[in-house]
Amino acid sequence: MSITTENHPRIQLAELSYAMLQQSLPKKTNFKIRMDKNELNKTLKKLYGHIQTLKYCYLQTPSELEDVSQITSLVQSIKNALEISPNTEPQNNLHLARIFWAFDYLISLKENLEPFPPSSELEFGIDYEVVVIRNIAAIPKSELFVTKVFSSKGELQVCTNLKTVKKGMHLGVALLPPAVVGGKVSQGMFLGTKEYPNMDAGTALEIKEPIPEVRAVLKNLFKEFKTTK
Repeated sequence: MSITTENHPRIQLAELSYAMLQQSLPKKTNFKIRMDKNELNKTLKKLYGHIQTLKYCYLQTPSELEDVSQITSLVQSIKNALEISPNTEPQNNLHLARIFWAFDYLISLKENLEPFPPSSELEFGIDYEVVVIRNIAAIPKSELFVTKVFSSKGELQVCTNLKTVKKGMHLGVALLPPAVVGGKVSQGMFLGTKEYPNMDAGTALEIKEPIPEVRAVLKNLFKEFKTTK
């Protein structure tokens, strides 16, 4: 299947990012927004419209559209209006973690639209990088572990069932939208146990083959947010 803007995985995930903002921003758990409800709804409506224009433009250079710059501007305006309660960490707040993931994803959309990926599969719309494990702890009453890792985004929390992970390991991770795993917020998925000892934390990884496990997680998120995928 040829890649167009309609099935471009980055644009599909931009739609998911919008849905996350639409559902998570009104929760206001340990944060507030310096926008009244009408202003926020109008901003989100404009954001959705620009994403839809991008989706159905069918251009080979969609990043050149003014709509992409408008997406960045609208998201930045919401981000600037966000006030977080003291001592609140996104790692401990699913709604907040998803909001920040969506912010980052949409703000960086312009630089990631081209060249088009080799496939329309969702995993080609996600960023991958090397992270360094800072610490690891078992999750009680489960066979899972929660790790803190250094990344290009700062410290992230990644839950895993890999029993061989250790402090100091350099592993690949998919920077997935946050989800609850084993009762903890997980901000990514390890790409197995392959190590990258000569790569620093935050080094980007390019994937050339499909990763069904990442695709499955993303499809479940689309179902959760009732988007079209």
